[in-house]
Amino acid sequence: MENHSPIPAGAKLLTLDEVARELKVSRRFLEVQAARGRLRRVRLSARCIRIRRADLNAYIDSSSNPAACNER
Repeated sequence: MENHSPIPAGAKLLTLDEVARELKVSRRFLEVQAARGRLRRVRLSARCIRIRRADLNAYIDSSSNPAACNER
């Protein structure tokens, strides 16, 4: 989901590469998750995409939920 609201001061923004390293997945996997609306992203420009730490934590929490795994 694209987010067009202002970024709160002090919000931790991560690059796709940082998130991919942390989760041990590919950038492409993250792009697909974002396109499906499962991972929120912030588009700062046409080529500059960031993930808020809070959104990453929410994604991890939802992915850890067994019920969420059955929603494919």
